[in-house]
Amino acid sequence: MTRALPRTDARLPERILRLAGRAPGSIVLRAGGLAAAYVFLDRLAALTDILDGRTVPAWHPAGLALAAMLLWGPALWPGVLVGALVANVVVGIPAVPAALLAVASTAGPTAGVALLRRAGLRPQLDRLIDVPLLVIAAVAAGAIAATVGLAGLAADGVTGSRLVLDWSIWTMADAGSTFVIGSVLLSWFSRPVVDQIRDRPLESAIALVSAAAVAAVLFFDVFDLRASGEAVAFPVIPVLVWVAFRVGPRGTALASMVVAVFAVAATDRGLGPFVGTSHEASVFYVVVFMGLTAATAAAVAAATSERDGAARALAAERRSLAERAAILRRLVSYSGRISGVLSVEELYPLCVAALDGVISADLVGLTVIERASGAYVVRAEKGSAGSVGRTIEPGTGPAGRAIRDGRLVRMSPYRRPDFPPSMRDLNAAEEYADAVGVPLVREGAVIGSLTVARIDPATRFSDLELEALALLADEITLATANALLHGDVAELAIHDPLTGLHNRRYFDDVLPQLLATRARLPGELPPVSAILFDLDHFGEFNMAHGHQAGDEALRVFAAVLRRRLRAADLVARYGGEEFIAILVGANRAAAITVADEIRRSLAQTPVHDLDGVPASITVSAGCATRAEAELAGEQLIASADIALVMAKRAGRNQVVGA
Repeated sequence: MTRALPRTDARLPERILRLAGRAPGSIVLRAGGLAAAYVFLDRLAALTDILDGRTVPAWHPAGLALAAMLLWGPALWPGVLVGALVANVVVGIPAVPAALLAVASTAGPTAGVALLRRAGLRPQLDRLIDVPLLVIAAVAAGAIAATVGLAGLAADGVTGSRLVLDWSIWTMADAGSTFVIGSVLLSWFSRPVVDQIRDRPLESAIALVSAAAVAAVLFFDVFDLRASGEAVAFPVIPVLVWVAFRVGPRGTALASMVVAVFAVAATDRGLGPFVGTSHEASVFYVVVFMGLTAATAAAVAAATSERDGAARALAAERRSLAERAAILRRLVSYSGRISGVLSVEELYPLCVAALDGVISADLVGLTVIERASGAYVVRAEKGSAGSVGRTIEPGTGPAGRAIRDGRLVRMSPYRRPDFPPSMRDLNAAEEYADAVGVPLVREGAVIGSLTVARIDPATRFSDLELEALALLADEITLATANALLHGDVAELAIHDPLTGLHNRRYFDDVLPQLLATRARLPGELPPVSAILFDLDHFGEFNMAHGHQAGDEALRVFAAVLRRRLRAADLVARYGGEEFIAILVGANRAAAITVADEIRRSLAQTPVHDLDGVPASITVSAGCATRAEAELAGEQLIASADIALVMAKRAGRNQVVGA
């Protein structure tokens, strides 16, 4: 029977589904769109009723139902049910049989979706395993729909003499259409990894037009091959294989659908190689052809896509490995440059300056904690002149957030209102497209952060660069820890760890230099005074109050010395409970006055033991002054020692000048 296809917008189902998909969370809207599309395709499929209106060789709604529920969720099954029911009622089927057929049309695709979800089908159909999965699901969906439908009709009293034949035709028609229509919808409504149609638009257009032209020539008997007994359909297969190799799964699915449309339309008109001796034979031939050609072409396209994807992935991995190796080489060079620097004053600017050799950035800031105050201070910068020395509050900007959170922080974009308050007046860019703050973590404690930023949105930091920044932060942390440790060791070498004053070693090294510098001064040389202190009855104090209280007494006295003496004076713990101070420019009277002020200050300062009980301790002092040019430190100290002995013999807690 020959019918002219109506002039209908073939893109209507896609538009309806796309509209439905734009309402996230609205199952009702999506299901309604699916129902409308289902009815539309039902009317389109009904145009090819080869078996005198009893069934059709291509049941498009079956593929629509499976694809929609697979893409947007099985919860859309009510849309299939409603669409099938409406479609059946529209053509005059009584209510009960219409409902039974609607249940069957819903059960098949729902079961197929459950099977494909469990099997892990990729809707892009770009893996070879996806094609047999879809074939199995299509056949299973068709068989279930046919079984449920015919069983329901039989239970309702609707019987037929060709039940097995009807079941077979229903199954094949549903399975073929499910695969052909489903593969088109699945591949076109999912984002492909590699889109050959976009990469080769001209070749894709030529391939699709060629497939349509060859199908039209072969199936509509343009050259009247059937009359000569030479009607063949297989020349269309090389064209589909070419499409599969060059255009990918999307183009292949579309070309297979075009070929299927021509095959069904020609057979419906009694033309082409699929017209058999009976209606059933015609349906069998066209359905088998549709399924085999579509599945074969889809398998070739999937295998080709899988191969191309593997090749692209391998090439990308090679590029990534090359980039990673290059960055690692630069990291090794960077580490070598900064690891040998033991002065933090030299290290911090070098860390920022050498960063360009690893990762380029328009803004770089290095923030390190100030151990005395606990504040985080900018130590070096690039692109933010004037920021060095400013404080970064934790939680402000990428640097402060990295310090607060102890992890990498990214801000895109990074604008002036987002700057730390102490940085907003700087002459820097108003906006950075991408900014990253990386914490410097040492033994679980955040000691600072590294901040980098770029202005150009096209040069956002890549994942590989973010990894490199984390490694850079580790290198900077290690170099900073080494430099600080070196500084600590240097401090310990010249300072007494208990009192914080210089130790005997430092005093013995510096005193000759101090006296030599004085001897080179022009004109009349200033006098030099030495004050030697000794805490009174220190052993007895330890016995009475404990050694911890004795240590506290030493610290208290050291604090008194620091408060009273000048920064230019040489002060040290001389040994045990003895302390010494060298005062350049102080005569004998001035030295005695200073020593006595220190003595009285200590006597008025309580020393607390472990229980918080206050105690007191006194000190004796001996002063000596020399003014000669050639002055030996040993002589000056010996004179002060004699004066100290005299103070102790005179009753302690007093100052004696030699």
